[in-house]
Amino acid sequence: MKNMLEKLVVVYIWCVFGYHLLYAVGFFEIGNLHLNAIQVRAISLISIGIVVLIGSPALRNTALDKSYKILLALIGLVTCGYIAARSGDILHRLGSPTGFEVVLGILAIILVLELTRITVGKGLIILTGFLLVYTLFASYIPGVFLAPSTSVKVLSGQTYLGLMGIFGVPLGVTIDYVFSFLIFGFAIQATGGVDFFTKLGKVVFGKMRGSSAKVAILLNYFFSMVSGTAVGNVLVTGPLTIPEMRKEGFSEAYAGGLISVAGTASQITPPIMGITAFVMADFLSMPYIMLCYAALIPAALYYLSLVLFVDLESRRKNMQPMPTAPHERIPLRKLIMNNLHILFGFAVLVTLLVNRAFSVRLTVILSSALLMVAASFQKESRITFGKMRGLVKNTMNGMTMITPAAATAGIIIALLGLTSMDYRFSTLLSSLAGGNLILAMVFVTIACIILGMGLPTLPAYIVVVLLVAPAFMEFGIRPIVAHMFVFYMTLASMITPPVCLNVFAVMPLVKSSMWPIGLTALRLGMATFIIPVLFVYNPGLLLVGSVATVMWALFSGILLIIALCFALSRYGLTNANWIEAIASLAGASFLFFPISGINVSAKIIGIILLTIAILSQVLRWMKLRKLS
Repeated sequence: MKNMLEKLVVVYIWCVFGYHLLYAVGFFEIGNLHLNAIQVRAISLISIGIVVLIGSPALRNTALDKSYKILLALIGLVTCGYIAARSGDILHRLGSPTGFEVVLGILAIILVLELTRITVGKGLIILTGFLLVYTLFASYIPGVFLAPSTSVKVLSGQTYLGLMGIFGVPLGVTIDYVFSFLIFGFAIQATGGVDFFTKLGKVVFGKMRGSSAKVAILLNYFFSMVSGTAVGNVLVTGPLTIPEMRKEGFSEAYAGGLISVAGTASQITPPIMGITAFVMADFLSMPYIMLCYAALIPAALYYLSLVLFVDLESRRKNMQPMPTAPHERIPLRKLIMNNLHILFGFAVLVTLLVNRAFSVRLTVILSSALLMVAASFQKESRITFGKMRGLVKNTMNGMTMITPAAATAGIIIALLGLTSMDYRFSTLLSSLAGGNLILAMVFVTIACIILGMGLPTLPAYIVVVLLVAPAFMEFGIRPIVAHMFVFYMTLASMITPPVCLNVFAVMPLVKSSMWPIGLTALRLGMATFIIPVLFVYNPGLLLVGSVATVMWALFSGILLIIALCFALSRYGLTNANWIEAIASLAGASFLFFPISGINVSAKIIGIILLTIAILSQVLRWMKLRKLS
């Protein structure tokens, strides 16, 4: 009986996977089934919700556990089934529920919050619960946040029937984009991608100082295409790379801090960014590939900072390149020829995304299929039934982690709209900043870090961007700049003590405590705070403006990142003193940031300060060489 139930569960999971795959390739449109967006999302939510319940930890009381899960599944079938069956009628009277629909709406909210608790923990539930209470009793809140209270009927109608609630943009993005990219990522893994990128990193960095840490950075970037989450990157790449970093001489705190930061950085790097990027593209009404273009230079600067930090640390400690084992000495040409299918898959993906010949979800599925076909020409990379079973299992695991949180994010969007909290918060922010852009950025950064503590990136980004984006617009900041600023600062919460999820994830892997790892991660991830400020002052970093504007932004951005790494590492050609560190950082800042009224003078001061820092380093280095 037990084996039969297990087989039925496997069959069910494959059916759920098949449903999402058919939607991704456009089968419902071709088959003339005419499922609208609300129907697709409702079916997806309940089907994945049942998968969540099947895999959730059991309660101590077995009978109670079964009854509880069956009850939740029935609630999901009724609430989501009603939406799927009556979507045509509902779309004509959005937000105007009958008494029966009010009850269904309340049950749907409870279901989504419970699924979210099971998958991502209590942090997001606490935030949503606070907003629910505020929405119902806003008329009793004194001060700037005083607002008319919302009735249970209106609240239920907006979150359950409205287009900005449970079945809104975040859930739609999960189905439209995340599912397809998860398949592509796991197809890369199943065809030997992780092994390829690990070996590639060793071939490229093997003869350099700090090679193990540089391989960790590269592997984190490529593995992010599989995991889609920062914490997932840490948990997988950490065990693979931390032992090598330990052997090379990096401290426990440094190894843990670097993995924490590298895992976070992967979320902002094209061509496969995290789920938040897809939601951002939808908010900005721009194609996803255009957002990837905009993210290119900031991501390159971020990785430049990580590689520079590692290189300077290894030079400061006088580390020597690690000897390569005979079986790891693979010529680059041979390595590439053995893994042409992976490069082919990426080439197809990028080409189709750029040409926009198909929908994004169909483009990614086609790329995955062609990748697996190309991999079949080699025995080692060929997709077997076992690998396909693993691909389905891992893809559905990824969907179960993301889908409930996306539905909860939709609830948050609806609640913020009902209370007009976005307008009130923006008004308060503008008042506190007093027209000062620097103060506004400081307040937004604090809000991002506080709201991002213990939350997945997506809901944290949605909450903050809806609250602060209007205030940013008052300073004349472009929408894409405001959204990218919030995105980066929300990611900073993953590495900022005392609540830093990536650091907590890496702690069991190293012999160090939270504060040493967290403070190291904060130093190595300082670009997370600096880069958003850079593109606020110079949108050319996001490819906004003329070619000359973009090139100057790139040049000065590289200069500032080099100066930042030099100053925080306090090492260049030799150990740096405080005067050199401060002069280099201040000089690069003067070159980059436009200062009203004294722009030309500021740049001259910047050049002078940088010249002082460079000359001082060169002279001290030459003196040390003579002494040795």
